[in-house]
Amino acid sequence: MTRNIVMMLSAMVVAGVSRSDVATGPSPDAYHVVIRYSIDALRTERVRQFDEMSKLFAKAGFRRDDEPPENEAIDRRFTRMMGTIPAKGVPLVTTQRHVRCVLLWPKDSKLPDGDGRVRVELYLANGFTPETQRLIARQTALALGKAGFVEAFGYDAEAGSKLVGSMPASKLELALEDPRAIPEAGGIPGPFRNLQTIRAIIARPDWPVPTSRPSVPAVPPEEEKYSPDLAAAIKAGRADAPGRLEVLLAYTPADTDRTWLDIVRQGGASVEGRIGPLVSLAAVPKIAAPELAKQPSVLAIRLPRSARRAPSVKSNPPTDWSPLRRSGVAQLHTMARRGAGTRIAVLADDFTGWDLLPGVKEKRVRHIDLSSLRHPQLDPNPPGKGDGARYARSVIEVAPEAEVILLRVPPDAPYMVQNIARIINGEPARFYLLDERLRELLAARDRVSDLRDNAARLRAIYLDDPREDEEGLKRRKAFDDAEAAFKKLEAEVRQRSTRWFDLDRDLRSLKGVRVVASTLVWADGFPVDGSSALSRYFDDQPFKSALWFQAAGDTRGQSWSGLFRDEDGNGLMEIHSPGKRLPKGVWTPEIAWLSWQGKDGKSNASIDSGVLRVVLQWKEPHDPLPIRVGEDPYRLPLARMRTIVVRQFDPNGAKRPEDDLEVIGQSAGNPIRLEQTATSATYEIVLDVKLPGPGRYGVMIEGAIPPYDSPPGEAMTPASRRSLEIRPRLFIDAPGAESRPIFADLPSDTAAFGMPADARQVLTVGAADANGDARTDGDQGSPYGASLVRRPDLLAYGLHGSGDAACFAAGMAATSANAKGSFASFVEAVRSRPGGLVVIPPSK
Repeated sequence: MTRNIVMMLSAMVVAGVSRSDVATGPSPDAYHVVIRYSIDALRTERVRQFDEMSKLFAKAGFRRDDEPPENEAIDRRFTRMMGTIPAKGVPLVTTQRHVRCVLLWPKDSKLPDGDGRVRVELYLANGFTPETQRLIARQTALALGKAGFVEAFGYDAEAGSKLVGSMPASKLELALEDPRAIPEAGGIPGPFRNLQTIRAIIARPDWPVPTSRPSVPAVPPEEEKYSPDLAAAIKAGRADAPGRLEVLLAYTPADTDRTWLDIVRQGGASVEGRIGPLVSLAAVPKIAAPELAKQPSVLAIRLPRSARRAPSVKSNPPTDWSPLRRSGVAQLHTMARRGAGTRIAVLADDFTGWDLLPGVKEKRVRHIDLSSLRHPQLDPNPPGKGDGARYARSVIEVAPEAEVILLRVPPDAPYMVQNIARIINGEPARFYLLDERLRELLAARDRVSDLRDNAARLRAIYLDDPREDEEGLKRRKAFDDAEAAFKKLEAEVRQRSTRWFDLDRDLRSLKGVRVVASTLVWADGFPVDGSSALSRYFDDQPFKSALWFQAAGDTRGQSWSGLFRDEDGNGLMEIHSPGKRLPKGVWTPEIAWLSWQGKDGKSNASIDSGVLRVVLQWKEPHDPLPIRVGEDPYRLPLARMRTIVVRQFDPNGAKRPEDDLEVIGQSAGNPIRLEQTATSATYEIVLDVKLPGPGRYGVMIEGAIPPYDSPPGEAMTPASRRSLEIRPRLFIDAPGAESRPIFADLPSDTAAFGMPADARQVLTVGAADANGDARTDGDQGSPYGASLVRRPDLLAYGLHGSGDAACFAAGMAATSANAKGSFASFVEAVRSRPGGLVVIPPSK
């Protein structure tokens, strides 16, 4: 045990590197030292042992500062020596058998006066079993906490043999003497009360005091159903204007159920759409959110989640590179296979510049703007900065004679994607917005009729007495104003009617589309294990009317999933796999360190500023019995988890220890249940953190997994109990940033695909570079919860990402169709190289 302490101290005070290869900052050449010793002998034997100890101290270079007391060698009451010692002599002192504890601080520094706080590193008695060692550390920290010790967070605890924190300088004596002597620590049981736990104390007044973990912010009861971003928006005054909300219901209404409409129409909110249990509303968030929160069937209220638009890594293909020639499409063109007779739909969030595309004048390319459904006047959203025109060009270049329909879908409207799929598949769609606009239009027509009648009445009054006196002029003005108001509203309603019928006709015309390219992917906010309502729509019933090409996504390295483990019982998940050597610069398996990838594809460990979004999602198996009898004990998860974001002050350990961390954010409030079935439920936590400045950032998961899948207190026979195993999914993002965060040391092929790229029955398309290899930012690997499945289903050329690739693949399918409209040759090309680059060979 003593030898282990010596090894730790030797590494710490001499080399400046701990045994876990964590840089501990600059080490002083010499220390002030207070030695507490105890010689359990009498008279001559004590004098002999004292002389032996003193000679070893002298050999170590110890120089006393205090005047040796008279009879020190023989008097058992004397237990202290003070002086200085070179760093290389510390191990000799600590090996001396009579030394109980030492207090060290750099020779060229001074301890704070009084209760001034000082950084301390406490080395504990060790050599016990791992469980006992960790218990000793927890008990010692608890005891010292009574004397003002504040433990740091996230440091290298060296298997429970080390504590790091700060405490008042005046209380160092208590730690040196024996923490068991602290009055408030008297009730702490063994092993603490049975041994001297602290063997060495290193105080560092020359280093900053380490930061402790702040308390988790309390969520007011009235905000418990709010997502953090909604609560922040209301507090900041950003939720006072008309906007949008998303409401998660406690159940998924049946298609014939209309009762949920009254539940969500609170505070002036109107329904825009629904997909599964999630309802999209138009509302003033500040007004509607409090009213919605009062509804028992409302689980959560949040701001809308948008499909992700990733910053793309730049590609520089050779000047003579041609994707049409490389893919075999150019040869098909020479055979008059140019997509004629095939209708292709392209889904994107913006098509600014579409009117300049080839085929527009010939009316082979047309645009349907579904964002207009959100406005009573049926006017579309203003032009944006989306990539839809580029996506469309990819399709048109490959299939120049195909009919291409460009569908602008708001990025926060997955219900529109489902309705588009329903129409293409020949099913009735549920466009609540279309119905709402029709109701408004009919009401406006009634208003036009009223204005017409009023104008006619005022005209008759004027014509009864058309004199041009003062009263007559007033009658004429009243008639003119009424006539103008009537004509203005009539013209407006006529325009709205035209827009409505055009939009209704355009939507109905989608039936008969044979190929779809969807560029919209939701990486968070919805279940991404194939259980979302949108993904299940494709998987649970045949979708045979069209080939649906779905962009795989461009978030490679931003997601990770693994089995929840907490072998040391400290409440923090061990993210790195057990038994594997940790990467350089990583001292604990509990932190997932981040890097930042720029458009040049290069990664940097540090970033100056921005907002980091951390999304934790997990699926829990549940005992189905409570659900069957009408109860809902799973509104909150059985596993309680929290995400923590930390910043590393000095990644190189040049000026302070490498494991000095600062907690800059931690999730608060309850997780949101995204989806529930009879046997499981999916939950999610979102944490948005404003990065305070340069540094290396990491993510931690705090939580505890209950042993069984039944609710607490549920009576269960031993045979019916099922153990609970959870694999959480971490997803990181930086909305609006030029660079994207990626995990520095974790596998990049787990849980990579968003909704609906996680569906089994769609063709997931990844992007290939000019060499035909998968792009570095393209999603590859296994969908969340399906480790044996590999995606994407195919690669296609897409120099800007998977959206371009999905459109290129859709064009290839249209071009390869035979005279009967069959896509057999394309499907065969996909099956021949699953997950590989699709090349269409010329027909023989």
